Amino acid sequence: MNFTREDLLRPVLNSTQVKTAPYSVRATLLTSFFGGPFAAIGMVAVNAYRLARLKYEWTSVVTMLLLYVLGMRALLHSDFGRDLVRQWTHLIGDPNLRIMYRLVALAFCGYGYLMHRGEHRGAALAGIQQPNPWLIALTCAVAGFGLQMFFLIWING
Repeated sequence: MNFTREDLLRPVLNSTQVKTAPYSVRATLLTSFFGGPFAAIGMVAVNAYRLARLKYEWTSVVTMLLLYVLGMRALLHSDFGRDLVRQWTHLIGDPNLRIMYRLVALAFCGYGYLMHRGEHRGAALAGIQQPNPWLIALTCAVAGFGLQMFFLIWING
């Protein structure tokens, strides 16, 4: 077999070639940081839907949602959670749970990246341009912020 240099240097993708690119990591990260955990979960779900993988990843999306909701409920309504918040406030000042809120959102964003990192790399390798994320990112951020406010009112009331 005679291979030219161009044949040898041509990238080879596996059998599942990427047809569409997921939204950029930067957009997902910014949306998660400013929109919170619900926005992060929304961006992960939108990327899974866009990549036609939602039927396989819906359990991860629901698990992230349940982890956040049940974790916040336990943190705010259990003796252990109240003691943890009190100790945390003593150590770093009055966080008002904003730091934890953003850390959880960034953790969900990181998990979403781990789920879709092959598609990010495949799209970059194939030269598929990522879509403009700002309309969906803004929608997820506003909806996530609104859901967070509703959730905090509901959980405290």
